[in-house]
Amino acid sequence: MFVVIKNGGKQYKVQTGDIIKLDYLGQDKGKTLSLKEVLACNVDNKDYIGSPYLNNVEVKIEILENKKDKKVLVFKKRRRHNSRRLNGHRQSLSVVKINDILLDGKSIGKDNKNKVSVAKKNTDSTKKKEATSKKVLKTKKPKPKKE
Repeated sequence: MFVVIKNGGKQYKVQTGDIIKLDYLGQDKGKTLSLKEVLACNVDNKDYIGSPYLNNVEVKIEILENKKDKKVLVFKKRRRHNSRRLNGHRQSLSVVKINDILLDGKSIGKDNKNKVSVAKKNTDSTKKKEATSKKVLKTKKPKPKKE
């Protein structure tokens, strides 16, 4: 189950619980918002595609932090003129967490998250059992060389 959202001229494929970087939203840390620019949605292997947006789907997000991205260097050189220019730019970002996905006002994202967490717990316990059942082989020390 996923949705495709639009933000800042870019598209993001997200699920409930994902943490992504969006263009700066102009809101404070800890605030919850809803994004209504949903381009596509997949629920129970059924695809819904908007034209351009889906009216009945909305994504609830929480802003974790506002920060700046890594510096991008812009270098311009004009050959044979000894003319160079070096500029740097840091894009403002908002780091957000996808809290919930709503279809017709009903939550469709939280059920999927619970199923995934139960499956992960089961696989972790089997890996531990396999690790304990394996025997550890002792390595033999090489014999000293005779001269």
